Parts: sequence; C-alpha cells; structure tokens
Amino acid sequence: MRGSRDQCKHATRRQIIAGATGWSAATAVGAWPRCSDASFWRIKERKVALHNLWTEEYLELIYWRDGVYLAEPLTQFDYLLRDWRSHQIGKMFRGVFDQLFWLNQTLGGETTFGVISGFRSVETNKMLKKTSEGVATNSLHTYGMAIDVRVQGVASTHVWRQAIELGMGGVGLYRSSDFVHLDVGPVRSWDG
Repeated sequence: MRGSRDQCKHATRRQIIAGATGWSAATAVGAWPRCSDASFWRIKERKVALHNLWTEEYLELIYWRDGVYLAEPLTQFDYLLRDWRSHQIGKMFRGVFDQLFWLNQTLGGETTFGVISGFRSVETNKMLKKTSEGVATNSLHTYGMAIDVRVQGVASTHVWRQAIELGMGGVGLYRSSDFVHLDVGPVRSWDG
C-alpha cells in the first residue's frame, strides 16, 4: 500500500509541476487526497464555486484542466477574493483552490463556498487584529495562502471535519462566527 501511495504522489507531482509556474508550485504538490480512489485519476478538470458574502459576487469556474492551471480563471478568482475593505488584489496560492476542490468532492460535489475572507492587506489585518479575536499578526491571508468559508445548509463542524480528513493544510473552526479557515500552511487543526 505504501508503495502505491508514493507512486500516486509522484505522478501527481509531475502533473502539478507541469502546470505550475513560479512561487505557487510548491503549494500545489499537496493536492493528492484519496489518490488510491480510481475516480482521482479520471478527474480531468477542477472547478470551484465561490460566493463573496461581502460583495455578493459569484464565480463558478474551471481553474485546472489536464494538469494545467488556467491563468484567466485564477485571475478572476483573485479579483473575487480581494480585500474588499482596501480593494487590494492579491495573488492567491493555487493550493487554496485545490483544497476547496477536494473539500467540495467530499461534500458531494455541488458545493458553493461562501467566502468571508480571502486575501487580506496588511493594513486590514492590523485593524482586524485590534477589533477581532483569533486574527494572527502574520496571517496567511496576507500572503494569499488562506481562505475563510462557510457552506449554506451544511454545519461548519462537518465542513471542518471533512477538511481535517483531507490533510492538505491548516483547518480552523470558528464556532461563534460560523466559518471554517483553510490554509496551505503546515497540516494542523484547531477549534477556536
């Protein structure tokens, strides 16, 4: 079993590296959940549906096809996930979208993620740190490496547990605000 999992990781790395460029390539290599599942290998496209809860913007786009990340959809997602307070647009790590894609698969494949926070400017992060609990000084949001989401009609505790099972990065549950934090940092989880 271990040998087949290693082979699965190796093949996926080739696909991802072939389509990835620049600084975000390293974050994408974590995208191989459930690779022992035959359906993993049949996936030719990755699509994510996002609804920005602050701006009411909605996008459902294929961002990856046949091992290649698609520049135009990723640019559109960057705009949707901009800091709505400062209007600053950041470049989101591709692994964030992969994490959302695989989470969507575990939730049934028809999930629209309601976005509370995507990219966050340093200024906005400082302001939130002063006025809110649980905001990190050096937040991964300021690097485009994190997203906070909720799914209408699905308990955040369920989304949180499914994301933990994926093991693709950091996963935090914020019960009082009813959202789940996902990031492409080290694998860890918390219930805040």
